[in-house]
Amino acid sequence: MEHFIPVDPLWLDIQSIRLWPAYCDVRHRGSCHEMSEWETINPAPSMLLIDVDRLHLVQITRPERYVALSYVWGRLPNVLETTKDNFPQLQQTGALDSQPWASRLPLTVRDAMYFTKLMGEHYLWVDRLCIIQDDNEHKAVQLSWMSSIYANSYFTIIAADCNDANYGLHGVCRNSSPRSYYPPILHFSPTCSMMQTPKFETQFNMKEWHKRGWTYQERTLANRNLVFFQGKVFWECRKSTWTEGLTDAPQGVLPSKSSQQKSNRYSFEFLRWPDLHQYSKLVGLYNNRLLTYQSDALQAFSAIINVLSRSFEGGFFHGIPELYFDFGLLWRPNTPARRRLATFPSWSWVGWEGNVVLSCLKKSHQLLWDNESFGPLIEISPMVVWHKISKHTGEKYRISNSYYYFQRMRNDLSVPLPTGWSRVKPSNLSLNVSKCPNDVWVFRHEAIPDTDFIHPIPIPPRPLTPNPDTWDNYLTFQTVRCFLYSGALLSLVPQRAAWSNILNDFVPYCLSFLLMDVTGQWAGMIYSNFSDPKEMVLGQRCEVIVISAGIAHLDENESVKVWLEEWKCIDDVKDKNTYEFYNILWIERKGDIAYRKALGRVWKDAWQRQPVEEIDVVLG
Repeated sequence: MEHFIPVDPLWLDIQSIRLWPAYCDVRHRGSCHEMSEWETINPAPSMLLIDVDRLHLVQITRPERYVALSYVWGRLPNVLETTKDNFPQLQQTGALDSQPWASRLPLTVRDAMYFTKLMGEHYLWVDRLCIIQDDNEHKAVQLSWMSSIYANSYFTIIAADCNDANYGLHGVCRNSSPRSYYPPILHFSPTCSMMQTPKFETQFNMKEWHKRGWTYQERTLANRNLVFFQGKVFWECRKSTWTEGLTDAPQGVLPSKSSQQKSNRYSFEFLRWPDLHQYSKLVGLYNNRLLTYQSDALQAFSAIINVLSRSFEGGFFHGIPELYFDFGLLWRPNTPARRRLATFPSWSWVGWEGNVVLSCLKKSHQLLWDNESFGPLIEISPMVVWHKISKHTGEKYRISNSYYYFQRMRNDLSVPLPTGWSRVKPSNLSLNVSKCPNDVWVFRHEAIPDTDFIHPIPIPPRPLTPNPDTWDNYLTFQTVRCFLYSGALLSLVPQRAAWSNILNDFVPYCLSFLLMDVTGQWAGMIYSNFSDPKEMVLGQRCEVIVISAGIAHLDENESVKVWLEEWKCIDDVKDKNTYEFYNILWIERKGDIAYRKALGRVWKDAWQRQPVEEIDVVLG
């Protein structure tokens, strides 16, 4: 049972809060700080920081310990930000405590400066002051180091209660606004009281901070956070979560159950291998957030992409990993999505605002051996050679998309293993002997000998450097197409709902509908971009193109059929133990350029009945 300590409803107990980073410093070495090369991002070579003692900006060219701030800007008039004109003045001692600058300093920044000093720290990083806002060259460099800035902060202040930059950090000190925190306490006797466990963040109590795009990567990449939420403060790191009022390890009292770790919503693993599941989760959680400027859509996620690029050979192209390009194109909206600026490509999730998921990824890319199954229940294979175009020369370059070469090694013993890989028998095999093939193998890499993989994958010897953005928005390729027609809605279960920040409400999932051929026979399905059946148009002619092939294998509980809805309820295929299909895009044309309209699947047998033709496509 956890023990509680009475808290001041108006003011923070700074001395108690200072125990949290101090304890983490001593006990969490190797997990939250002083980590391995793969979990460490090089510090930015040059930074502007706020000296909270001397109240001015300083230029730092060597590693210094600093605190970072994550907050919501809002649309406040005349807020102080660093510009080329005022930068010299803001470097003068006391500048941030003197006019005309002090009156323009938003309350959240001011309180963060007080709090940083009370925590015994000397420097604070705040984007609006530590990036020269009208110096495009300086801004671009600092944004490129955003992953490093948050990953290397001593801790990050998460101002989750803020609706704008003038909300402040309530309860910090007498110079700030008092908070109002009255946790419910039940008194049973003079010597027996109980406090309700503090509530953390959920989808039902989100504030503006939780809906904004830029704040997601800030909290995700910071290893240690102090979160201001609903009047209380709690600590989260890669090992533990501690909150006001509850005794825990920093207070010298170990609770009966282990401390909760960093919220899964903001968890991040620095892996040596390219993990599509983590990539998919991060994209889904980020893209449902709002941006004041849609032009920031890729930039506000670039820090996460830069970190992922360290293990994804080939890097990312408009937010999609080149190594798994076929998989990356299989995203679809979960709730109604709307097109972002035309400057973003329609084929990437970056081009759409809303809640998106990578279709069937859970069942189609199993990378780690789980001691229960032999491999993916849904296998994807390439059908297209993709090319990207250089912004500078106009030349075409092939996208690597080499995942399939490595997947083949699982079953094809003739394919030589890459350097460092070996094929071994799995240990502690728990599979049913009757269904266990004679040649079950797992794969191990000499640099990660304790991890068993389903098949080899590229594992670089050192963290890779992100590729520069030198490509335009177009994909060029050759594929096959046919014309099909929209049919009835495909519905297996009552519509579920998910939160949409666009509509600020819970919204039904997008609907799927059937694809029929010209003879009226079923051919496939489409994931729509809408959730209102009234938007369905029967008999609409759809130009569809193949982007990859797939084959699904029946599992014991038929759960894979739920992921491929048409396999569950279409008579032509529902009794089959395997289901072969093509992943397709429904496209629309504007002149010579095609644009993604929706994602779908077509049954392989049905496709082979259609009059198809080879075409060259430029997809914008």
